[in-house]
Amino acid sequence: MIQKLKHYSIPHLIHIEMSYACNSKCIFCYNPYRGSSINYQVIDKIVQSVYKSQIPHVYLIGGEPSLVKTTKLNEYINLLKTTSSVTIVTNGLIYKKGLSRDLACIGIPIHGDQKTHESLTGVIGGYQKVIQTIKKYVRDGFDVRCIPVLMSVNYNQMYNIIKFDDILQRLAKFYNLSHENLLFSKIKHFKMIRHQLIYLVRLYTNLGLAEIGEKIGPCHHSTVAKIIKHIESNMETDSEFRQKILELRDYIVNEK
Repeated sequence: MIQKLKHYSIPHLIHIEMSYACNSKCIFCYNPYRGSSINYQVIDKIVQSVYKSQIPHVYLIGGEPSLVKTTKLNEYINLLKTTSSVTIVTNGLIYKKGLSRDLACIGIPIHGDQKTHESLTGVIGGYQKVIQTIKKYVRDGFDVRCIPVLMSVNYNQMYNIIKFDDILQRLAKFYNLSHENLLFSKIKHFKMIRHQLIYLVRLYTNLGLAEIGEKIGPCHHSTVAKIIKHIESNMETDSEFRQKILELRDYIVNEK
């Protein structure tokens, strides 16, 4: 039987570095041993010790935790969940199919637009991989949170990321939809609402057409332009549609 400890006799939060192994080359990272191997015996002992201590919040970090076998990650999560809320912080380059649903959340960084993100992480093509990983985890039903590292080169790009998420949240609430249906459903009605999302993101953020296509599609910037033009054209010729879009715009701006 686990002995219960007094509230202030243990930390409120602990980070477990699963290893120093990492598949990214972030310029701001302190880790000098990215090529290290993963020692499961050491991780097992640390996880057991944290479990026995009943620390309320546990973050599984790295290095890069997605390099740990999925079976072992699930083993650690399923043990720790009995005494702690468990979060994984990952760079998002690898999607872990079959990851335990007992995670409290998954933290994945988007450090800015594609150019900025890839220059900071040192992984060409990594931005689109991260976007697709986020979409897959959202589709799986996980609570995914954006955790960028703020620097002088990217702080001014955070507005667009936050505003995009805010518009997504409000649009889903307006139509009483889940994020999964709004972003991924192939039903015609949901695709039409996704077109409205594209229009609103273009209207209320500084994101370019290509960036919008990457986040909502993926679709080519020319397709994004056609969607926006189609909505604007319909607003000119269809008064009922125009009223609907204006009502939606008012809701996006004023809803608390």
